[in-house]
Amino acid sequence: MDAKLGLTEIAESDFMLRAQLEFERSVEQFDGSNLYRFLAGKLPAETEILALLDGATPDQPLPVFLFATVNYLLGQNRADPLARFYPNYRTEPEAPSAALVEDFRAFCLKHRDDLQFNLQTRAVQTSEVRRCALLYPALCLASRFSTLPVYLMDVGAAAGFNLLLDQYEYSYSDGTRAGKTGSGLHLHCELENTSLPEMVLPPISKRVGIDVNPIDLSLHDELAWMRALIWPDQPERMALFDQAVAIRKQHKLEIYKASGADMPKLMASRMPPDLHLLVQHSFTLNQFTVNMREEFMSNLADISKKRPVSCVGIEWLSGPAPDIRLTHFSAGRPVLERQLAECHPHGAWIKNGDFTSTLA
Repeated sequence: MDAKLGLTEIAESDFMLRAQLEFERSVEQFDGSNLYRFLAGKLPAETEILALLDGATPDQPLPVFLFATVNYLLGQNRADPLARFYPNYRTEPEAPSAALVEDFRAFCLKHRDDLQFNLQTRAVQTSEVRRCALLYPALCLASRFSTLPVYLMDVGAAAGFNLLLDQYEYSYSDGTRAGKTGSGLHLHCELENTSLPEMVLPPISKRVGIDVNPIDLSLHDELAWMRALIWPDQPERMALFDQAVAIRKQHKLEIYKASGADMPKLMASRMPPDLHLLVQHSFTLNQFTVNMREEFMSNLADISKKRPVSCVGIEWLSGPAPDIRLTHFSAGRPVLERQLAECHPHGAWIKNGDFTSTLA
């Protein structure tokens, strides 16, 4: 298979080739999970399993989607032989082996109907609270574009963890501490060749989320799906998730069910003009088409005709790692567009970042 072949260059009708290529390319993305990394390397040859993905919710990252769905169903079938490889279901799990692939295949085929139903009705909505350690310095920087009170809008809000990023405590490997001292959630982030801004975020006057499918954590099934999206062999992520859930349940948030690149514009039409709109998104635009991404940014530019608008995004659209980007809009156009840093997809580190000279 041509390693240089792009997914968009493959005919939509050739689903199997697209799926195989996506799994092949996902191996490195599962760094930190021996279980998923092993499976991702083996599944391109498992065409019977990959065929079950045909008809899944469009524009989803197939490897993450399949693994989370199996993890979710396995939680309901813990006596299945496959569970012996999952650290979240066994205190002494077996190491990945050929038997893992055999049991994974058997589980998928045995639960074919439930698997396909979930793949067709759910979506990947990884509520990774550690990403707030990436967003926080970028928002501190973006807030300096205006002295107006902050209106925080999260596009792709899911359960709303990122809307509460000022309620968490942060520490960085250079000794910087920020956020809410004594919070019930402490996030640490390693820095490499990175300078942070003044870590002061103004009070947030208003916060609102937008998501195609907002997550209601009071519902057992939705909470179970959120847990299933966490990689089974990363218990520290699960612990932070539980702490974030506890804080989230203490706050009433406005999260609207909506889709489309024009939603920020529609939401902004309801806000007073004397606020600085800070828009944030993380691993959301990767589920947009190219045209939708362009429309999204164009709509933010239109909003800036009446108020200052700054946008901070974490996406993995190209390159060896995700990046943190800042765009500031004024008078109907982008006046600054800058990549601030590279980052770990789950917030473990920031590297090659400069958050200090962007506004100069």
